[in-house]
Amino acid sequence: MGTRNFLGAFVVAVALFAVFPFVLGKYQQVGEFRVALAEREQLVVDRQAALDNVTKELDKYRTRLMGDSADKFAAIVPSDRSTAELISSFDAIAQESGITLGQVSFSEERQRPGATTSAVGISLQATGSYVAFLNFLSAVEESVRLMDIQSLQVGGGQDSQVLQFDVTLRAYFL
Repeated sequence: MGTRNFLGAFVVAVALFAVFPFVLGKYQQVGEFRVALAEREQLVVDRQAALDNVTKELDKYRTRLMGDSADKFAAIVPSDRSTAELISSFDAIAQESGITLGQVSFSEERQRPGATTSAVGISLQATGSYVAFLNFLSAVEESVRLMDIQSLQVGGGQDSQVLQFDVTLRAYFL
């Protein structure tokens, strides 16, 4: 009777030692899967936030450009100079793109004879990374307000990652 119990205990022990690495391996994989799942959930949250930002911008453009052609044209080329609106739009673009605006100055440009629009010159000084500045230029290009870039100067900053930018633009109004 003692040999049978010993043999049964031995078989159970061997079975446990044989199965233990398999179970331990699967248990470690579960931990890795949990980490991967958490990363994917964060990726979903980040992508949803990006999608929400795109949707918000689309809604902003749609509400700004709704209505008849005159309203649309007024959004692109406003009837007044509105330097406050220009400053706030440049500040918003700078914050979205990750650059820091420095000095912003305006200069009145002479109206060409027979022209229906006038222009205001805008000089900006900004600092930021190269990628952030590319994002800034892209946002200016995609802006609802009609603007064009007249000149652009780029210089090195005190830090090797930070550049200084001098941009001269022209914004149009009626």
